[in-house]
Amino acid sequence: MGLCGSAARGDFVDGWSGVDFVAWNLPATSPAATKLDKTVATVSRRYGQRASLHLADAHRRDAHGLGDLYDMKMRAVLRRVGVDTAVIAGVSPTPGVTAEATDLASDIAALRECALVRLASSRDLASGREDTARQVLSALSSAAQLLVTHRDPHASLRLPEVAEACLTGQAAS
Repeated sequence: MGLCGSAARGDFVDGWSGVDFVAWNLPATSPAATKLDKTVATVSRRYGQRASLHLADAHRRDAHGLGDLYDMKMRAVLRRVGVDTAVIAGVSPTPGVTAEATDLASDIAALRECALVRLASSRDLASGREDTARQVLSALSSAAQLLVTHRDPHASLRLPEVAEACLTGQAAS
């Protein structure tokens, strides 16, 4: 099981929270998964902090089969194990941070689709437009982070470093 914060990978994916617990190779219907889910929900309510549990299957995808965007987020989190996703129980799902299994084109396409859906969904609501803009910017930021970490899996995901790496990469291209 690992622990991460959504802000590093975008808070635009429904169901992911400020604090996320990620368990791998744990069947979604297992008693352990049920108990973990209840524990996380109880702690979340008790302390008023949005927290959630997510399960990764043996192929590093979302175990609930929620779609490409969720699979992309899960891969992004698991690629960062040991960098900014801390292992809090068990053994790491990967032998370290690697760029293998990164389908950059598919991940960018999933983020693009998410941004387009968000832009089209709430254009007429003033408050929705503000939230939509934030979510679209978050999706674009995640795309930039994917590009940067594709080149350097240990790269910082803080916005200034990502922006500089993107600009430096563009100048070098």
